[in-house]
Amino acid sequence: MLSMVLLAASCQRGEFASSSEAVVGGRTAINNREAHNYMMYIADNLVTDLLDELELGLSISARGAETSAHFTFDKRLISVGSTWTVKAEDSHLNGLTIRCTAEDSWALDFTGDYVFGSEENDYPTSISLKAVRYVPADEEDPARGWEVTFSGERKEWKDAKKQKSDASYSCTFRSGPGPAPLRYLNTRGSGAAGWNQLFGDVYMDVYKAGEKIDVCCLSFEGSPYQATFIRGL
Repeated sequence: MLSMVLLAASCQRGEFASSSEAVVGGRTAINNREAHNYMMYIADNLVTDLLDELELGLSISARGAETSAHFTFDKRLISVGSTWTVKAEDSHLNGLTIRCTAEDSWALDFTGDYVFGSEENDYPTSISLKAVRYVPADEEDPARGWEVTFSGERKEWKDAKKQKSDASYSCTFRSGPGPAPLRYLNTRGSGAAGWNQLFGDVYMDVYKAGEKIDVCCLSFEGSPYQATFIRGL
């Protein structure tokens, strides 16, 4: 049941339903809507926040900066083997590490509290993501962006004091199936922020007190607004 306050989301940062409590588990229409919105926080906030940090690091690196108030780093972010770490205390992803693993390929890892919606929904979240720069085969195709594969987990507690108990809820999430990437594309030109086209699937398994109680999939075939939500795979 992963309770949370749902506010307007972001990637393009679309508009989604609001509710005082989200419920994952059960078969009602409202549960489906809230589970859909919860998964959008993963695809359209958590993942895009990581990509925003990666693009910020790349822009700082491209300017040849030797120091940064936002990152600590050892060498240019396009250098294989380089590691950049978010040190800004006001970042949602303080402690995030970004490593260049190959040309146009980076590994991002984050473990810490992360907000879904309101500040009260600040819970332990971890994610490991691989981002590969997407360049279309057709030079006339304006699409630019990222192909990402990721997996992670999040824990939430029903107790108002956020104390772990037998009633705690958690979820694991991943792109897929298997190694299939989730593609974030910008087709509006280099001056436009964010990504207006998403392709691929996000999967989520939900647990209560360690027992799996639900499985969901959010499938993207273009506009983030038109994602298809499936339960009980």
